[in-house]
Amino acid sequence: SPLLGHLELRHEKGATSTLGIVQRFVPNEGDAWTFTLDNVQRFFERVLTHRNAAGQPPSFPRDIFVRSGRECPQAVRDYIGAYLDVAKLLGQRTAELHAALASGKDQPNFAPDAYGSLSKRSFYQSLRNLASRSFDALRESLPKLTPADVELAKSVLKRERQIRGRLKHVLERELGGQRIRCHGDYHLGQILYTGKDFVIIDFEGEPLRSLTDRRRKRSPMADVAGMLRSFHYAVYGVLSGELPGSQTRPEDVPVLELWAPVWYAWVASSFLGTYLKTIEPAELLPTTRDALELLLDVHLVEKSLYELNYELNNRPSWVRVPLRGILDVLDADASK
Repeated sequence: SPLLGHLELRHEKGATSTLGIVQRFVPNEGDAWTFTLDNVQRFFERVLTHRNAAGQPPSFPRDIFVRSGRECPQAVRDYIGAYLDVAKLLGQRTAELHAALASGKDQPNFAPDAYGSLSKRSFYQSLRNLASRSFDALRESLPKLTPADVELAKSVLKRERQIRGRLKHVLERELGGQRIRCHGDYHLGQILYTGKDFVIIDFEGEPLRSLTDRRRKRSPMADVAGMLRSFHYAVYGVLSGELPGSQTRPEDVPVLELWAPVWYAWVASSFLGTYLKTIEPAELLPTTRDALELLLDVHLVEKSLYELNYELNNRPSWVRVPLRGILDVLDADASK
């Protein structure tokens, strides 16, 4: 939304700090998170209504880049409904956001930069520190988790070395594309739904990160990973019954657990496919498929580790969502 003014503190040494901003009010019908939860609930209701006719959910390519180049099968579209087009619109608006953030080439703080050895090392160090904090917190929290969550946690801890190896690819491989000032805390709750379109808000970054870290330039794929994780949270949050308003009955969970990955798979790939087509002219992403996969993979793991640490500290009953997210990323890569 348009900026109307800001309050700034000027320090004696010349540095400035923004204390507050004023923006024009955006008429809206709520955020995209609530809108998405309603759509997930309707998806589950359709599946349950037609469970006998639906049978086993159709299989799909595990590779999101393969899916992003294909149209969702009609049989699946009938259950997901118009939200597939919503995901495409979100992909378009996200790409347009990144193109706008990268357009200030005459401003050093916003001008796109390539990855150099120093920025790669700094990125890897932040990933390694995050992994250590998250795994330490998970081990310490095991006695407080439910038996089912303990099993998930142990599955993740058994693959700690594999996860750390994935993060180390940042140092070992070429990172193509540009680093820009991203949104920084991009998820469905940061987007307003106007009834016809979406408006992106709240650019202050993730609350657990330092200001210096929030200002660090990152690959646009960091925001993409944030949105993919938000889709994952939406479908598995409704499935778990933890979310306010969730109508999932325990006896329906076995059926819905089979269909939740289907919703996520095709919504995520619809978003990513449109994003990649829209962002291409801006030349911000790597030109090779391997480099693009690496960046998305690393940022998905990073986001899941951040979520794991956050949930352990704030909502332990939700810890299964990031745990499942970490395992899904690892398993999707293993199936390629």
